[in-house]
Amino acid sequence: MKYSFVEIDIDSGPKDHVILNKAQAAILGVGAADRVQITNLTNKQSLNNVIVDYSQNTKKHTVGLFKPTRKRLGLKKGDKITIHQMGKPISTLYIKNKLDGKKLSKKQIAEIIKDVVYGNLSPVELAYFVAGAYIHGFNFEETANLTQAIAETGNTIKFKKGQIVVDKHCIGGVPGNRTTMIMVPILTALGLYMPKTSTRSITSPAGTVDTMEVLANVMVDYDQIPGILKKTKGFIIWGGTSDLADADDNLIEVRHSMNIDPTGMVLASVLAKKKAAGSTHVLIDLPYGKHAKITKSEASKWKKDFEKIGKLIGLEMKVITTVGNQPIGNGIGAYLEAQDVLKVLNCASDAPADLREKSLQMAGILLELSGKTSKNKGYQLAKETLDSKKALKQFQKIMKTQGPAPAKVKAAAYTHELKASKAGTIKEIHIKNISKAALILGAPKDKSAGVYMQARLGDKVQKNQSLLTLHYNNKQNLESLLKQKLLSEIFSIK
Repeated sequence: MKYSFVEIDIDSGPKDHVILNKAQAAILGVGAADRVQITNLTNKQSLNNVIVDYSQNTKKHTVGLFKPTRKRLGLKKGDKITIHQMGKPISTLYIKNKLDGKKLSKKQIAEIIKDVVYGNLSPVELAYFVAGAYIHGFNFEETANLTQAIAETGNTIKFKKGQIVVDKHCIGGVPGNRTTMIMVPILTALGLYMPKTSTRSITSPAGTVDTMEVLANVMVDYDQIPGILKKTKGFIIWGGTSDLADADDNLIEVRHSMNIDPTGMVLASVLAKKKAAGSTHVLIDLPYGKHAKITKSEASKWKKDFEKIGKLIGLEMKVITTVGNQPIGNGIGAYLEAQDVLKVLNCASDAPADLREKSLQMAGILLELSGKTSKNKGYQLAKETLDSKKALKQFQKIMKTQGPAPAKVKAAAYTHELKASKAGTIKEIHIKNISKAALILGAPKDKSAGVYMQARLGDKVQKNQSLLTLHYNNKQNLESLLKQKLLSEIFSIK
């Protein structure tokens, strides 16, 4: 049967949808969320796995198509289409198997990831896959197979054979901790390649990309990457425009929307991205602590898993566990964190010592791991590169090459101090509450909103001494924050 179409002027995103009424669906033998093939009879262009939605507003021989779907079919006014039923991809059966607690084979995992990349799975089916991984977990073999499958999808960065390429990853959970933006210029100034792609923050006050975007453009297309690497040997960009291991981006979106991080999926996500970026030598940072993402015992297990899977896919790995019981750096929030980074690179007297020290230690580890320097010499080489301002000059070169920031970000319009309710020593800092406070103030969307630390673990403080300063632009956000107990529970003073 031939159908006319009406265009629904809404961007439905990457998934293709067709709007049918129930009578049309019954004739075609399909239901809501089923898949159909649509063909443009004029140019013979077809789309598979178009998702069916219901509406009683469509006429007998007319269907509704969203703008992106119409464009992908090359439809013009007056064109006719045909619609044919399609079965569900076989990968949906494998997803059901995972929900039932069954182990998935290498072939089954590859089939699921292939359908993720080609857009053959609906958002609901993707969510079931993530849920199955969360409920039943992946064993080592499944995790390794998932890593390989994700790494082989999408674009990859090509280097000549034998080229050493370094990278690092932190699983997060500690506010601030913006070491990447200091490590990349140190290591690339010394001649190492370090192409760094990151995701944007969703549940934390800022990610590396959000912070870098205060200072430079991070929206770099895949075809621009070789030119940037030729000039600077490294970059700090958003991974969403480069399509490296792009199956992972779809899974991350679902994980974030559900606020769950299945361990095997996280391991595969991290290492697949490194493999796709051409990395050969990788440092993984696993912060642990009472209020961090993982405990000390979990960090030990993750360390072993990362090392085993990294070895399996041919990566030289160094995995470190670090104490995550307070923020690293003073600023929490994109603008404030960017100021910390600039202070460290400029060797300013008020640069946060902890951020500087951790960045130097980690850069030193990669210098030794990559063979750029001998054992126990990495830290000193990194320090000399930072202190000589070579890293600063390299960072300026990277910023210039990536292009200017899309918008100028200024300091927040208002500040509010949190003061000590009594004298004593700071025994504990609830880092999750610091992050929550920054989020309530508007981060990460508002890049200038956030928290600036003025006290640390072990500090002796006096009553009414300033512990931290809140930075905000929206007064209602501050009012909302002050109504909660959250601020009073950040510091434990005894």
